[in-house]
Amino acid sequence: MNESDVLATIPARFSAKPRTLILFEAIDTNMGMKRDNLEWQLDRANTELSAFEKQLDEDGVAADTRPRNAKWRNLSARGRQLRRRLIAVSKVEATNVEVAQRKEANAAEAIAAS
Repeated sequence: MNESDVLATIPARFSAKPRTLILFEAIDTNMGMKRDNLEWQLDRANTELSAFEKQLDEDGVAADTRPRNAKWRNLSARGRQLRRRLIAVSKVEATNVEVAQRKEANAAEAIAAS
């Protein structure tokens, strides 16, 4: 069996390379701790949660019973997780700014001392 035969057996939703399979169509996890990525994910998570809450409202589910719904809990937890990650990114960014300022101050002191 040659490579073209193998490629012919792979469904269209998989990539053209035999060892590279695209298992998930949505980009969701493992995008790192970049602020832009996290904000995009949080926006998408909030949109999904809002859409599901609208569907629950149409189905007549009361707001106080939503935590009993597994899908709602999952969507809510995803948003909470992303918000916590954004807080962590803010702390890392603040630390990086402090480190850069200290390095500049140390370099200035070294130049002044010499």
